[in-house]
Amino acid sequence: MRDVPQRHGLTAYRRVLALATDEQRPHLDRYMRAFIHWHFHSSRYRWQSIYPGLAPLEV
Repeated sequence: MRDVPQRHGLTAYRRVLALATDEQRPHLDRYMRAFIHWHFHSSRYRWQSIYPGLAPLEV
């Protein structure tokens, strides 16, 4: 059975954090979460048309 793309994203996220040092990990975690949040909530990428429950960043 093939993984859905969402799982691949979570796997990549965890691998990046695993490669980071203890000092880098919290900064990388915050950066990656903010990057993902912005891309999902920015109207530029039109995710609201697929997931109407996402709150837009721009009003």
